[in-house]
Amino acid sequence: MLHGDIHSGESDRLVRFYTETHVVSELWRDQTIRELLSYRSNSNGLIDHSVLRDADYFNVRANFDALRFEGGPAVNIRRGPVSVPIDELERVANELTNVVEQGETRFESAIQRLYVGEQPLTDTVRDLESLSFVRNVWFQYEPPEPLLDKDLWNEVWDFSDEMVAGVLDTELATVREQLRAEVSQIETWSYNFRALLGRVVEVKTGWRAESMPEPLRDLGIIRWGINLEPAESDRLRQYVMDLMSVDDEVRERTCVTFATLIESAPPSLSDTVITVCVLWFLRLFQAIINVVDEHERLSTAPVMPSLLIMRAAARLRAPTVTERPAIDKVILEVVTLCEHVGPDLRKQLLLGSGFVLYYAFLLEKNAKHPDQRRLASLARRSFEAGDEAVQLLPENTLAWAFAMNHCAYVGTVTGVHPDKTSDYHDRVVQLRGSEFWHYRFADSVAWHHILLAKDELRNVKKLRNRSKGKKRLFERIREAQRLYEHELGDIFGDIEILGHRMELNKLALDSGV
Repeated sequence: MLHGDIHSGESDRLVRFYTETHVVSELWRDQTIRELLSYRSNSNGLIDHSVLRDADYFNVRANFDALRFEGGPAVNIRRGPVSVPIDELERVANELTNVVEQGETRFESAIQRLYVGEQPLTDTVRDLESLSFVRNVWFQYEPPEPLLDKDLWNEVWDFSDEMVAGVLDTELATVREQLRAEVSQIETWSYNFRALLGRVVEVKTGWRAESMPEPLRDLGIIRWGINLEPAESDRLRQYVMDLMSVDDEVRERTCVTFATLIESAPPSLSDTVITVCVLWFLRLFQAIINVVDEHERLSTAPVMPSLLIMRAAARLRAPTVTERPAIDKVILEVVTLCEHVGPDLRKQLLLGSGFVLYYAFLLEKNAKHPDQRRLASLARRSFEAGDEAVQLLPENTLAWAFAMNHCAYVGTVTGVHPDKTSDYHDRVVQLRGSEFWHYRFADSVAWHHILLAKDELRNVKKLRNRSKGKKRLFERIREAQRLYEHELGDIFGDIEILGHRMELNKLALDSGV
């Protein structure tokens, strides 16, 4: 159609087509297409009038009165002649063409000799480049009569102001929300990273290991009823080893990686399990709660019961709940969970349930006004959860061994079921040298001797004949010392054992051992 309009000769108006699109520019390189879309000069028949126009073409026409479009405003360039005749513009154009065609070596000096009217061409070019014609549009153009109506413009302004304000408010609200989310995520990551660095240094003080930890046994993951695939176990083990590395760079790099995993883990069950297990090893209980909460929010499947019990335990260890009604609610959730799963899963969760009850016992014990009946109830229920786990779990398994140790330890600390506690203590001692033996078992046996030694010390101070009591006291202290010195083996960052050893040292000092 455009080609027909150009070459039909039916109209004396010339087509001018403006574009700066890449497609048209590429097509224009084709000589055939250029011929189709160009006018031929009447004088020599050469193709010299292209229909393609760029921004410079319209800029020139807007700046010279002699070239302005019909109906356009009169041009009044402030830095130049008011009007330049068309023949003057043609003269300048011809001289420029000659300069270009002759290929003068001193092109710059040739240009400086040219004038447009009384103004140097260089000044005129600067006016063109500065878009000085815009001043004419804004300051000299007289609008049509309808546009002089002030009320009309007020309506237009109010409408546009309302529309723009609405759009801007919406966009700004979206941007603010996105920015708030990004900043919150950065703050959370930074908090996790700092918490990791600090806790790694703290846990490392209790690291007395020369071998790689076996997660289910050495890190005690079996207590929560979690079974890891070999690849998951290896990944968890490597995280722990890198966090406990003697190389500061490896340690910090792993903290960076793991802080990111804390944020990205929740959609994945495997990542969540590994993250929670590492966080439990580091005793970052609030982070455990956050990760499991987010996993529960994002997961389309029911949350793994073991994760729910670990979160409940973390709530008591953090502690995020301290009031008795809130603590009872946490306990009820765990007990109800154990009651409603199948028997195979229940026996795996009982030990975790026992730990939740024991942590509730510790909170009550440390309360400002402990309720003795409540203490006794929590101790009994914790012991009985472990006792039931021992009965249900297959003998000579790692979980079974941990359940027995739970009963021996809880019974020793709380004084509940003394006969059964003594029996479990003996059974745990018999595990020495077996594949199920664990440094926490040695600590439980040693703590048993420490607590009994404290009782012996109190009795010795009351008795006049102290020789017999002192003998038993010294025997228990020395047995505890022997256990800590020779039977603990590798200790994988267990801070509580350091506390127990400090208690033993104080007891030995008080007793004169």
